[in-house]
Amino acid sequence: TGRNLRRFFDEWVFGAGHPELELTYAWHESEKLAEIVIEQKQTLGLPFIDKDGARTHLFHVPARIELTLEGGKKVVRTIELGEARERLFLACESKPLMARLDPNLTIPKTLKFPRPKEMLLYQLAHDEDCMGRIEAARELITLPEPQVIEALGKALREDSFWGVRAEVAGVLAEIKSKPARDALLAAAASIKQGHPKARRAWVAALGVFKEPAVADALKPFAEKDPSYFVEGEAAHSWALARSAPVPAPSEKELAETESFLLAQLKKDSYRETIRMQALMSLSNLTGIERGERPQALDAILEWTRRGHEQDARSAAVLALGKVAEKAIPSLRARVLAALGHLADEPNFRLRMALVASLKRAGGSDASGVLWRIQSTEVDGRVKRGAKSAQDAIFAQGTTPEAVGSLRTQLEKLEADYRKLCGQVEESRAGIKG
Repeated sequence: TGRNLRRFFDEWVFGAGHPELELTYAWHESEKLAEIVIEQKQTLGLPFIDKDGARTHLFHVPARIELTLEGGKKVVRTIELGEARERLFLACESKPLMARLDPNLTIPKTLKFPRPKEMLLYQLAHDEDCMGRIEAARELITLPEPQVIEALGKALREDSFWGVRAEVAGVLAEIKSKPARDALLAAAASIKQGHPKARRAWVAALGVFKEPAVADALKPFAEKDPSYFVEGEAAHSWALARSAPVPAPSEKELAETESFLLAQLKKDSYRETIRMQALMSLSNLTGIERGERPQALDAILEWTRRGHEQDARSAAVLALGKVAEKAIPSLRARVLAALGHLADEPNFRLRMALVASLKRAGGSDASGVLWRIQSTEVDGRVKRGAKSAQDAIFAQGTTPEAVGSLRTQLEKLEADYRKLCGQVEESRAGIKG
């Protein structure tokens, strides 16, 4: 090419990190100038920064800035980024309606670009690029005003691309206000007729609102949907919506929820999608950690056993970790014993789920099983996962008593393991003799 690409390779190949851009925007009416300040935050204002044995540079990369004016006219400027802070002025005939950096998404980056509310609302409604509309929706999270909620609700109902509708549902869930909930509920009819991926995001978003009205809206989707993924997600969100802490669900309501989720376990679906969500929902039932929902716990334990599909077994294992996390001692011992029996399972995904479950359960008793996995495992991925989980459990044991208990448990397990190895070697020697 005749070009020296050494700096490019130093920054993008041999260096670490990526551009972390933060922009500020201002409009100067008297001069008809749009002011944009671009900062690279990944190096803390330095030319480069060394951290954890790797060097992260200021990145030198061309960036396109695009302003949209009345009538669809655009002002475009391409600049070469390369400084920690750069200031740019763009002359415009009128006040810009929309401002975007890197509209074609050619730069791998993170971007923070707060703009006036009016600009973001215009971008959400009129940007021809779906990624621009998603960008605007995400920025509007910080402006949960009635006008913003109304615009997000309209996008959820009417946007032409399912990806935008899915992102907007997530934004409304993150805002988590009563108007946001109402905007989600108002989209039920249009969502039902729309793309299943948007519908799945919608039912997942409603799961953060633990209210009877939300549960009522979710129930039809949980009972039957053309998409297995939507049906499973809706059942999970429905169960969450019925678990409101205030007022706490009655015994009758808990029994109804448990009965519905147990019925979901009888449904076959692609990759066990519906059963997986039902198993995780059963682990969230109020009182299961105190032994008050024995039928639910028995169902989870049953689905960890051999003979069931691996996806469902893995989900059941993860559900047991959730139960063990807050279980009473007698119930915890039963759950960890069941998990311990799975340590020698040949399936890789099941063993990884087991490691994650034990990490969530925490405690010296879970650490003992993790140590056994490390000692016998041949797959490096599982061994590393078990080591990481065990280190996390040690970090949680902040009191001397907790640390001492963990060490005693590990020393006992190590002695038992060495004794077992010695017996095996003696048996081999006897056979050879």
